[in-house]
Amino acid sequence: MKINWRSKIASRKFWALVAALVTANLVLFGVNEETIVKVTAVLTQFGAVVTYILVEGSIDKSHKHGDKSGGSE
Repeated sequence: MKINWRSKIASRKFWALVAALVTANLVLFGVNEETIVKVTAVLTQFGAVVTYILVEGSIDKSHKHGDKSGGSE
């Protein structure tokens, strides 16, 4: 079974998991609350940007392929 990493990385669930795991580890190691909040915010922003880029790229790709097939008819 092959994992589609592009799809996984574009998933909001994946980024929620990453944020939860990192946050839990920061708490485990006694990092102060302010730092935890900042790290979680950065992870959330990064996940949103990556998801947006991958989704928009996929949409652009599908439009591009649609234009090529439409122009050859």
